[in-house]
Amino acid sequence: MVLGWNFGDGHLNGEQLLRAIQPQCGFTDGEVRLVSVEAQPLFGPTMHWRVYDAAQGLIAEGHTKLADYVDVQPFPTGRYAEALLRGRRAVG
Repeated sequence: MVLGWNFGDGHLNGEQLLRAIQPQCGFTDGEVRLVSVEAQPLFGPTMHWRVYDAAQGLIAEGHTKLADYVDVQPFPTGRYAEALLRGRRAVG
């Protein structure tokens, strides 16, 4: 954390912060990336997302359909949880 703590959304984060610290830190391609997801527009079916790399700038952006996430809860269950557990066992 650049400031020693996390201010939260909307305060000193985002691509502006990456541009401000990149000259001082000199991050290489892929070393620091920011994934940003905008709030859903009122009654909108999608959310806009962007991926920034500190060295390269904007590297990807798009929209994701909210309907694709209806079955995915904040804490994985069923086959999603099983896949995560299998991955942990393989690493550990």
